[in-house]
Amino acid sequence: MHATDPYFVAVGLSGMVPETTYLGVSIPLDGDWLVVASAASQQLFYTGFLGFLDANGDAACSVDYSSVAPLPQILNGLNLTMAAFVWDFNWAPSGEASNACHVMLR
Repeated sequence: MHATDPYFVAVGLSGMVPETTYLGVSIPLDGDWLVVASAASQQLFYTGFLGFLDANGDAACSVDYSSVAPLPQILNGLNLTMAAFVWDFNWAPSGEASNACHVMLR
C-alpha cells in the first residue's frame, strides 16, 4: 500500500503508445508536449497533479480547461490520457505507475 507516499500525474493527447519511462518504470503515456507541460504541474489547469496520497492510498486530481473555453474544434473526438507515478517512499529512486485513464473531448 502506498498511503501517504508522494505521487505525480501527467496528461497527454497522444495516447499510451509508446510508453514513457520514469525511474525504469513504464508509465502508459506517450510523451507528447502536454505530458511534459502537465507532469507534476501546479498550473491552474491541473489540480492535485503533485502531492501525497491520503491515508487510503488515494489521490484527488482534476483537469479544468474551462478558463480557456471553448476548446478548438479540432480537438473534438480526441482523448486526454492521464496516468500517475507513485514513489515507493518519499522521493525514492523507485515506484510504480498507475493504469491510464481516458477522457474524450467533445
